[in-house]
Amino acid sequence: SDELIAGLEKLMTERPDPRCSIAAQQLGGVTSQVAPTTSSFIHRDAEWKPWITAAWPAGDNQIRQQSLNWLEKVWDHLQPHCQGVHMAQLHPHLAWHQKELKAAFGDWLPGLRKLKALHDPNNVLPPL
Repeated sequence: SDELIAGLEKLMTERPDPRCSIAAQQLGGVTSQVAPTTSSFIHRDAEWKPWITAAWPAGDNQIRQQSLNWLEKVWDHLQPHCQGVHMAQLHPHLAWHQKELKAAFGDWLPGLRKLKALHDPNNVLPPL
């Protein structure tokens, strides 16, 4: 929609580091032919998957926080159009980690937590 694109354009002008970016990956094909109930990748009916990248100079905590705030603003802008997220990385150190997990795994999350507790009792892997 025009409103969505205009908002993203505005957010791109506000990015605190030139390496902060928004991209999109097209989904479909075989991905959409597998039922969402088959695996924890529940967003098989999505046509596009946005990628939001926050970046900052090493050691610059001020720009780091500004970049993370920018990322959250972009996510908030996209969320009404992209109900879930596909996680390429886990971010347990960030305030929105639980929101991110729920958006990524939906009803699969409790079962995934049980599997993690069973197979990762020492919490070697990132938390769910």
